[in-house]
Amino acid sequence: MSLKRIGANVAFGLYLLIAATPAFSQGLRGLQLFDTPDLSTVGRGQKPNEGFFISYDGLYWNISAPDTAVIGKEGLTRQVFYGPHPINDQDPESDMAIQSNSLDTSLLSGHSKWVGGQRVEIGRVVGHHGWILSFTELQSQVKSIANANVNMVLEDPDIDQQGHSSMQGIVGTIPIDPLPGEPFINVVKNLPITFDAMQVINTTNYWSIEWMYVGRSQEIGEGGFLEWYAGPRYTEFNDAFLVNGVGGNLDVTNWNTDAQNHIIAGQLGARYFKKVGRWMFNTEGRIFGGLNCQNITQSGVIGSSLTPPGELFEPLTLGPVAFSHASYERDFTPGVELRVELRYQMTRAISLRAGWSGTWMDNIARASQLTDYTFPNLGILPVNDRHGVYLNGVVVGLDINH
Repeated sequence: MSLKRIGANVAFGLYLLIAATPAFSQGLRGLQLFDTPDLSTVGRGQKPNEGFFISYDGLYWNISAPDTAVIGKEGLTRQVFYGPHPINDQDPESDMAIQSNSLDTSLLSGHSKWVGGQRVEIGRVVGHHGWILSFTELQSQVKSIANANVNMVLEDPDIDQQGHSSMQGIVGTIPIDPLPGEPFINVVKNLPITFDAMQVINTTNYWSIEWMYVGRSQEIGEGGFLEWYAGPRYTEFNDAFLVNGVGGNLDVTNWNTDAQNHIIAGQLGARYFKKVGRWMFNTEGRIFGGLNCQNITQSGVIGSSLTPPGELFEPLTLGPVAFSHASYERDFTPGVELRVELRYQMTRAISLRAGWSGTWMDNIARASQLTDYTFPNLGILPVNDRHGVYLNGVVVGLDINH
């Protein structure tokens, strides 16, 4: 099932469960949805709502981009034969040049892309105790860039004792002896890795579910109350980095790196709210930390249309190379969540609300940072998997409460 439908299904399913349970359904029938709100005061301020509640929020958030990554081996250059003509008989080193990487992910990192989402919460608070179940998800954040005439440098180790490597090919011929009619020999040189066009796509998904015990204080000041939370939290932050290259001497080449962060954490939090007439100001914060089980996979194919032995300006011995890698890491991920909201009570049980919410997490694996650009099988970097992530944006929703 798509994550885009989970939140609504969770809310509807929980509502049916409560409605079907006699002890709970009695509370639901007592919601008095459209009655005039009770604005009377008890003591120094208004009494807070109690009983069952359910809320739905629409989210419009941004997910911070990963650090800029080079498409290719960062800092590496190669002396290669560019051509485009066969090598000059009189000058075997003609048309040699230094190749470097020409594309990185700065265009992915340099702009924000906001996505929608939802948050569903359901719970019950009576007196000074209660519970809350919360589910949050965002739509997939997809960023892409496309460039033409891309140069790329990979680590190209020797494949035999003669010093030959995978990206070497015939660039022309020269005579064994500069006399007419003498036999010729092939000249083999390092070939550049170039693509006529390359597309880079980064896709990010986020969702979390949490259950918390709620404790509520006595009235603080005139109409203010403090609540504290404790409970488990599960979060998934998944990042995929897809590269497609076409044309050039490797023709169709692509690879996809997928970094999944499964965070099992404990959580503590606090909330302060104050009601004044129909208005209520609400602010809350949560801190969490726990085990991050990182599942990192990579698969792809290099030169899917190559047929050895290569012709002029093609890799001499390289054929299609399909590869698949997997890595499993364990780390500690801390996090902080903050919320600020203003609510307006329309009826006894229905309130509208709007505000801001933000979440920060550390030690998160981002897929674009994990590619080991070693020819021809690529690979997964073993260490470069710890990055901070910041999600934040506006929240608009409603809640139904006693």
